[in-house]
Amino acid sequence: MIHEVLLALHGCPGDLFIIDNTNGKLVVSPDIPFLHDSERAQLNQLLELAQLYMHLESCTKHPNLPLLAAVKSRYIASGSGSASTSTDHVHQNDLRHAARGVYHQALYMALNEYLNGYRKQILLVERKVLDYLDPDTNGGRTPLTFVNVTFAQFHLVFVHLSDLVHQVESNLAEYHGAKILSLLHHKCNTGLPAVRQAMLQLQHACLGVMYRQITTWMIYGELNDPYAEFFIRKNAEENSIEAGADLTPTVIDLHESRTRWHSEYMIHHHSTPPFMSTRVAENVLFVGKAISTIRESPTINNQQVIRTISTTFLTDFVALSRQQVYKDAELEVLVEKVKTHVSRTLWKAVVVDGHVSRHFKAFKDFYLLGKGEFYVSFLDGCDVVRQQAAARLSLVTEYDMDNLWKKTARDTTAEHDPAVDCFAFKFVKPDERATGSIQSLFESELVHLPLRLEYAATWPLDLILTRLDMDKYNALFTFLVYLKKVQMRIQRIWSLTNAAARGSASGSGLDSDTRPREQTSTANLTRVLWSVRARMMFFIDHLWSYVQMDVLESQYGVLALALRNDDGSLPCADSESAGSDGSPGCGPQEAGCDFEALQCKHHVYLDAIYTGCFLDDSASSASLRGVIKTLLDVSVRFCGVVEDALRSGRLGDHAVQRVESLRREFDDSCQFLFNALAGAKFNAGRNDGSVSFEKLLLRMDYNRWFTVGSDLNADAVNRSSYSGGCGGGLVG
Repeated sequence: MIHEVLLALHGCPGDLFIIDNTNGKLVVSPDIPFLHDSERAQLNQLLELAQLYMHLESCTKHPNLPLLAAVKSRYIASGSGSASTSTDHVHQNDLRHAARGVYHQALYMALNEYLNGYRKQILLVERKVLDYLDPDTNGGRTPLTFVNVTFAQFHLVFVHLSDLVHQVESNLAEYHGAKILSLLHHKCNTGLPAVRQAMLQLQHACLGVMYRQITTWMIYGELNDPYAEFFIRKNAEENSIEAGADLTPTVIDLHESRTRWHSEYMIHHHSTPPFMSTRVAENVLFVGKAISTIRESPTINNQQVIRTISTTFLTDFVALSRQQVYKDAELEVLVEKVKTHVSRTLWKAVVVDGHVSRHFKAFKDFYLLGKGEFYVSFLDGCDVVRQQAAARLSLVTEYDMDNLWKKTARDTTAEHDPAVDCFAFKFVKPDERATGSIQSLFESELVHLPLRLEYAATWPLDLILTRLDMDKYNALFTFLVYLKKVQMRIQRIWSLTNAAARGSASGSGLDSDTRPREQTSTANLTRVLWSVRARMMFFIDHLWSYVQMDVLESQYGVLALALRNDDGSLPCADSESAGSDGSPGCGPQEAGCDFEALQCKHHVYLDAIYTGCFLDDSASSASLRGVIKTLLDVSVRFCGVVEDALRSGRLGDHAVQRVESLRREFDDSCQFLFNALAGAKFNAGRNDGSVSFEKLLLRMDYNRWFTVGSDLNADAVNRSSYSGGCGGGLVG
C-alpha cells in the first residue's frame, strides 16, 4: 500500500482513494475493511497533503507563453481553418491565462520549482522503500508514520501556498503585476521559517521580473510592458518620437498644461510596490525618461553614451536581481549612480546640442520685443497694412501679416536671424480657442483682430514648454506691442505738433484781421498739447523702461546664467551662480539637478516676467492691468484727436476742450494707478509681488511728484469740504 500512497501524494490517487461527495476531499475508500482507524486517520492526513499538491500543480500547468501576441496568432490561425470547437476552447483558455501577465507566470514557475523539491522527496522515499537494506524503511514493512513524518514539513507550507494561490486566482484584477509582489512581501512576514523560505523563493522570482523591467527602462529607455504591470506607464495620449526614426527637426504640438517631459511617462502609484520608497521610484522614472530623451537626440555621440551606460551598469543590475531579498538601500545607491551619470548627458543632449538657449533668445527678441529696430519698422508696416485692407474693404489676413514680418526682417538686421522663419501669425477664432487658454486683454489692439504669434516648436522644446507657456508668451507679446505702438504714436505727435507750430508762426494764408486770433488759438492749443503729451510720454516711457529693464532684462539675465554651460558642468555652481533674485544656486554634487532645474528656472522666469507686467490672475494685477489699459487707451484717443485737428486744420476751442477732457481723465487714472501701486505694495509686503510694485513706483515717483500731488489733492478736498464747495488738484 505504501506505493499507492506515494502515487497519491504525486497526484495519482488510483482506486484506493476516492473523492468524498459530501465535502469534496480525497479520502480512503470505504471498501477497504482491514484498515485500523488510526491507519485510516494517518492516510487521510497524507491524502490532505496530496489534495493540496494537486491543487497547486494544477495552477502550475497554466501555459507560460512569452507574449500574448503569439497566443493570438495561434488562435486566429486555428480559427480561420476548420479547427474543432474543443481546439478553439483550448486556445481561448491560452488567451485568458496569457493575459494574466508576466508576474503570474513568474509566480507559477517559481511555485513549480518549489514543487520539484516535493517531487524529489517522493522519489527519495520510493527509493528507500525499495531498498530492503535501508534502516529507515525496513523494506516492504515501512510504517505510515515514516511517510507522515517525512512529508510533514510540506503540509504547513502547502496550506499557506494554497491560500496564496486562492487569493490570487479569486481576484485576478486586484492581484496583477506589482500587487503580487505586495502580497508576497506581506506573506514573507511570518515566524514560520519553512513558510518564509518558500515565500521568499516565490518573491525572488517576481522580483526578478521587476528588476528586468527596471533594467530595460533605465539602461535602454524602453517600456516592454504588454500587460501594464510596471509602475512606470506611458500616457496613451502622448506620441513620442520613436528611437531610430527620422530625427530631422519637425514641428511639435505642445501639451496644454504639461511638458512632454512631465506628461509622456508617469508613475502609476497603484502598481508601485509598497516596499519601494517614493524617492527610488521617482529616480527610476527620471533616469528612464532621460535615456528615452537621449535616444531621440540626432547626435551620434549620445547614442554611444547609451551603449556605455549599458556596459557600465548592466552587471550591477544583474547582481542585484540575484539577491533573494529586496534591499531598497542598495537599489537606491545604484539608481543614484546611474542618475548622476545620465543627468550630465541629458543636459548636453537637450541644452547644448538642442540649442535651448537659442530658442529662449529668439523668444526674448521677438515675443518680448528685444529687437527694437525690427519692431519699429514692423509697427509702421502694420499701419500701412491696416490702411490697405481698409481701402479694399477687407480684413487683414494672416498672409498679409506673415509677408510684412518677412519684409521687415529683410529690411532690418533681423535678416540673417534664422529664428525669423520659425514665427507665423494666426488669427484666433472664438470657436477655435482652447478651453482654459489665456485670453489677452491686448490681443486685438494691433490690427483690431485677435492675433497670436506662433512659434514652430521643435525637439527638445516640448520637453520644457507647454501650450500654457506659449499662451503667456503671446499675452506678453500683445501687451508689449500695444505699449510700443502707443509710445511710437505719442512720439509721432511731437513731430506733428512741431510742424503745426512752425506753420502757424509763418502765418501763411491768413489776413491781418484773422491772423492774431488764429495764432492765439493755435498757441493755446499748442501749449495744451505739449503739456498733455509730456504727461503721457512721461508715463509711457517710464512704464516701458520698467518693463524692459526691471522685468525682462533682469529676469532674462538670471535665466541666461542658468544656461551658461561652456565647460560642460552643471548650470549652477554654488555661490557664483546664485541668481540676482537671491535664489540659491545648485551645487555640483546634486545629481540630476541640471535639466529639471532648467525647467524650474524657465518656469520661474516666465512667471516672474508675466507677473512683473501685471498679467497674472491676482486681484492686484488685474486692477493695475485695467488702469494701464485705460491710460494707454486715453493716450490713443488723445493722438486721434490731435491728428484729426491737425489734418482738418481746425485748431479751435473745441479741440482744446476735448484735449482738456482727456487730460483730466488721464490725470485721474494716473493718480489712481499711483494709489493702487502704493496700496498693492503695502498689501503684498509679505511676498515677492511687492518688488514689482516698488520698482514701478520708484520710476514713476522718483522725485515724489505724484506723492506731492496726492497730498495737494487731499488738502484741496479738505478745504473744499470745509467751505462747502467742491474742487480738486491736478496731478503733475
